[in-house]
Amino acid sequence: PTAVLLEALDELDRLEATVSQLLALARDSASPRSPIDVGLLLQKLERRWRRPLAALGRRLELVVDDDELPHPEVSEVAISQVLDVLIDNAAHHGAGVVTVEATGVVSGVSLSVTDEGAGIEDPARIFERRGTDARGHGIGLALARSVVEAEGGRLMLERSAPRPQFVIVLPAARPVRDAPQPAPVSA
Repeated sequence: PTAVLLEALDELDRLEATVSQLLALARDSASPRSPIDVGLLLQKLERRWRRPLAALGRRLELVVDDDELPHPEVSEVAISQVLDVLIDNAAHHGAGVVTVEATGVVSGVSLSVTDEGAGIEDPARIFERRGTDARGHGIGLALARSVVEAEGGRLMLERSAPRPQFVIVLPAARPVRDAPQPAPVSA
């Protein structure tokens, strides 16, 4: 009983920290943005989530596009927190393997989070903040969408059932302009 209580308290602390960080990110539009390595971001994600999912009898699977992925110019902290919210939702409301897939798209990078659950009951309202009388916290997905939009991306529910799938599309980093060339010197 004591071990279960300590584990529950740790989970509550982690969830509270995640929501606090999302709130801070949603309020602060000046978070540092630089091109991020999506592969490295997903490796860190795997290290954070492998054990918590295994404790639930679940598995995390990463699928990274073989081609070199563009490096979106976003806040790594912001995107990490959004992915944490999506995986946390899959862990607590879904079933089976949680798959995170990264794919290059024309406009940048697509990150999807899918689980093997039956689906989402009310997909039309999934990103709405719910009142205090609703089950669950009702703020994580709404904040996650706001954070992704603040980073210039989109967060959408691609498939509600079966195997619900959330997709984040992040723009590729802006191309670096060539350095100005000195004017030719006349002889």
